[in-house]
Amino acid sequence: SSMGKRAVLNIRPRSDIKAVQKLQEETENAIGLILSYGNPPLFGINELKSATKRASLGGVLSMGQLLEIAESLRVSRSLIDYCKDAEFNEFTGLIRSLFTQRGLEEEIENAIDTEERMNDSASDKLFNIRRNITIKQGQIRTKLNDIMVQASKGGHLSENLITVREGRYVLPVKASSRSSFKGLVHDRSASGATIFMEPLACVELNNQIRDLEIEEKEEIRRILADLSMQVSAFSSEIEGNQDLLQYIDMTFAKAK
Repeated sequence: SSMGKRAVLNIRPRSDIKAVQKLQEETENAIGLILSYGNPPLFGINELKSATKRASLGGVLSMGQLLEIAESLRVSRSLIDYCKDAEFNEFTGLIRSLFTQRGLEEEIENAIDTEERMNDSASDKLFNIRRNITIKQGQIRTKLNDIMVQASKGGHLSENLITVREGRYVLPVKASSRSSFKGLVHDRSASGATIFMEPLACVELNNQIRDLEIEEKEEIRRILADLSMQVSAFSSEIEGNQDLLQYIDMTFAKAK
């Protein structure tokens, strides 16, 4: 990891014989683990202290920050499992002292798909909101298709295409047909020959979709706030894990 690399680059010669012997013993123990159990599951070692501090102060973490915290908890659990059958020594004891919190780890991973998207099943409310958005989008597309057929027959459209402008579903109308097409203008093409209009018949459906999208954002923020509050309860343990994981990564690098 980048943090392990930083620790390796900071290694300096030591003059304290006991410290040197302790470090060599740790390296020897790490070699023994690699020879007995293969390469350790080292992944997801990230800088988390800024996120945990934000959470402890009541801040709301991003989906990316929460995923990194879940990954840190998962690698800690994986490392403990990796050496569960190994003989106890100072290094395996260090690994076994890593903090785990499987409930929080799984709750984050079940709620968040990627850094940009929350899972539909993160909450019943979010699932229902998104289902309603999909239903409304289907309804507005059906209505727009009907309008598009009629407008196309009248030669009012630049092309038969449903598009989105400013979060609203619109049709590309010829500028010359503006007065003939009942709707609201949301944008125009660079040439000015096309204007993107929202048919009046679709305004209410578009408003309903916009309201649902606002509800969706509010629910996502609520879920992120709840997960961030759970992280804050373990902020010191997660921060301690970061330092331990960096040290463990460096020790295994020396062993390799």
